[in-house]
Amino acid sequence: MKKWLTVLLCLAVWIVVLTGCDLDTEIDTENQEDQENQQGEMVKVQIAIECKENAIFSKYGVEVYVDDEWQGDIEHGGAQTFELLLETGAHDITIQKAEDIMVDGSAEIFVTEPSRYAFKVSCYNGHIEVLCTENGTVVPSESESLETKTKTTKVDKTTRNTQTSLTSTTSNKTTTTTKVETAKMPFGSSSYISDYEEAITKLENAGFENIVKKAVYDIQTGFWDSLSLGEVVEISVDNKTTFKKGDSFNKSAKIVVTYREYEHKNPNLEYELYEVSTLLNDVEENEMRAEETYLNKYVSLIGWVDSISSNGDFELMPLDNEYAFFGVDCELIDDAQKDVVRGLSKGDIVVVKGKITDVSSWGCTLDVYNIEED
Repeated sequence: MKKWLTVLLCLAVWIVVLTGCDLDTEIDTENQEDQENQQGEMVKVQIAIECKENAIFSKYGVEVYVDDEWQGDIEHGGAQTFELLLETGAHDITIQKAEDIMVDGSAEIFVTEPSRYAFKVSCYNGHIEVLCTENGTVVPSESESLETKTKTTKVDKTTRNTQTSLTSTTSNKTTTTTKVETAKMPFGSSSYISDYEEAITKLENAGFENIVKKAVYDIQTGFWDSLSLGEVVEISVDNKTTFKKGDSFNKSAKIVVTYREYEHKNPNLEYELYEVSTLLNDVEENEMRAEETYLNKYVSLIGWVDSISSNGDFELMPLDNEYAFFGVDCELIDDAQKDVVRGLSKGDIVVVKGKITDVSSWGCTLDVYNIEED
């Protein structure tokens, strides 16, 4: 009888052991599935960053990156809240001094559900200190060689309500933004670029979408000046004129490419209207005074055409003197006006717009910008 009881007791223990193993296996499998499902979920996260204002030194702004993606800039003493969609799991937050990647601080957050993370940033000469005030975990900056100066502060419910109230009272300095798409600069602000169209092409290929070109009309008509035609003068990104190759900016940031162009193509040039006879009479009366009055001035001259040469240059004579010996030498500076000159004949009355480049008793010279038949 005792033998059978022993056998039954062993059998019962064996059944219990097998059942417990299966239960542990099921629990482990369920936990693993929960972790996998949790890791891939996208949740809405708020990251609030306040840049503490210094009284005198280290008053610089900072750039904010999440997982190495630029989110925005914060002015010194300002604050900003970023609303992002992040995958559940660990994410790195980097606070970097504007225009100096060697001065930074960082923190790490672990996202499990929609939540808010708040950080206070202090700027120093050689590093940035990041203090977590809500939910996050601080990690030391890679650029700091000294003992880490950051710490995690536990915030109870009462303190959180107080912080929320403080944030509300300073809402005039706090803005909410959404995640933006960025692109990297294909060159630095100090790079020499001889052709503005080449610069625009590189920016478009890099992914930038809001590029504006702006001409500076300062190129004269001489050969040496013409070598600078189209040369890039300056490139600005959201009004910033200093940047490095590889710096990240919002794809929709306004980029202005300023380049050099011929002055005669300036649509805003204003011309003073004269008859040729008035100009020549002033020269005859007082050449020095006439030179001071007319040289390098933009004028519209009305007169009649004489002596058209093979290259298109012609002489403009006074309306009130058909037998005049001297007039104004009109020189074409490009091919744009040649088609007009081909249709002219001696004696035609025209209005010529341009710049007076020489004044003398033997006559005057005009660079022709435009010709209109009267």
